[in-house]
Amino acid sequence: MKIINLVTNIDLMNRAALVMSGGGARGAYQAGVIKALEEILRPIGKFPFDIICGASAGSINAGGLANYADNFKHAAEFLERLWGGLTADKVIRSDLGSLSRVGARWIRDLSFGGAIGGGHARSLLETDPLRDLLTLNYDPEKTRINIENKHFYAAVISATNIYTNNSVAFVQGHPNLQLWSRHKRVSELTNIQVDHLMASSAIPIFFPSVQIEGRHFTDGCIGNIAPLSPAVHLGANRIIAIGVRNIEMDSEQYQGPRETPSMAHLIGILMNTVFMDAIESDIARMRRINEIMSLGQTLEGNTAHWQPIEVLQISPSERISEIARDYIRNLPRIVRYLMKGLGDQGSINDVASYLLFDSNFCSRLIELGYNDALKMRKGVEIMFS
Repeated sequence: MKIINLVTNIDLMNRAALVMSGGGARGAYQAGVIKALEEILRPIGKFPFDIICGASAGSINAGGLANYADNFKHAAEFLERLWGGLTADKVIRSDLGSLSRVGARWIRDLSFGGAIGGGHARSLLETDPLRDLLTLNYDPEKTRINIENKHFYAAVISATNIYTNNSVAFVQGHPNLQLWSRHKRVSELTNIQVDHLMASSAIPIFFPSVQIEGRHFTDGCIGNIAPLSPAVHLGANRIIAIGVRNIEMDSEQYQGPRETPSMAHLIGILMNTVFMDAIESDIARMRRINEIMSLGQTLEGNTAHWQPIEVLQISPSERISEIARDYIRNLPRIVRYLMKGLGDQGSINDVASYLLFDSNFCSRLIELGYNDALKMRKGVEIMFS
């Protein structure tokens, strides 16, 4: 699909970008897509992406690719092993003692906060195991070396500054790259560390925020209304965007159950809103511009700055929340017990799909991503021909 985009003051190069959104355990889907892309693009003989962009769980995959950009096959295998071997205790503290301490803080704040002061509860879950996992598997020095050896041009990890609501793109790359600043969207040159991956993947409310240089950050998908823009600003003219949400729209003729929605259902809607693929909106805006230009209508401004950007979107062909239904029993017992308190089994599927750090569920998503990407083989091959 050819997309036309306005790129004022941006010099588009012959650069390919991979853009990955987020969604907790749904990030396993991206690992499957990457596995297929490696097979499709293997004849190129080198890492095919000049720019790697990740937000939320996509940041973890972006970090893995940045570490293994010297060998795309090894990168794909690494991500498949990482997600395929994931268990809850590698991401969150799921023991009774840890969850009891967190629960006690919430009860204290909600019940007695007015009398003794609140603010002690920071999140519903503790993610020390995830930090340990990323520290073990992500080496900032490898990313630096791969950029220095020109295996790729730049990596971008997006996170949200809690107090400014700015979407901050942390960029590591070629020393001559140009940073950018737009309304509520800024970029910063940095050396990507585990802290950046933790901050970008900090699911709000469920995972604690992360402090970086005195600022507090949370999930990179919040307020990230233009996830393709970092790639465009860095000169990409070809973009593969991997989502984690089935893009089919429910008809309003289907009104759902008649009963009042449960708390779990409402939390699921909030989660879907946070992780709703702004990629879709970005592409829709580009498509509208393309339609206007195809009609030969005159656009205000200097049309010399309108240049073609090719975008290929790969998204789940199945509803991941429906897949999650078959694996909810694999959640840690205490987590499953607490989630049932929010609503019946059917209403917790969406929430569970983000928190199901289970090897069987993740392996199913890897398989789905792999098959979905293979169906796009022709489009991928044309993009890189």
